[in-house]
Amino acid sequence: MNPIRLFLTAASLAAAAAFAPSKTVLRPAHQTSSALYVQGQGDGYKKVFVAGGSKGVGRLVVDKLLSEGTDVVALVRSDEKVEELSALEG
Repeated sequence: MNPIRLFLTAASLAAAAAFAPSKTVLRPAHQTSSALYVQGQGDGYKKVFVAGGSKGVGRLVVDKLLSEGTDVVALVRSDEKVEELSALEG
């Protein structure tokens, strides 16, 4: 067989194998919180920094973390928001 043709055949087979669906599906052994899964310890975080903790998603994250007993340090833009967040229980 011609060496160029052999190379092209091998390259096309390798490309086809690379894009073929894999039968191996990796899943975690047990379902857990994504934060705990990323951290890899299972104890939860002791202290978490949240940028934009006074509005929208950041505020929801702050509320959730405080409800779980985590210490939160939040970055906000105004003194009013500092007072508001400082008044939260947690």
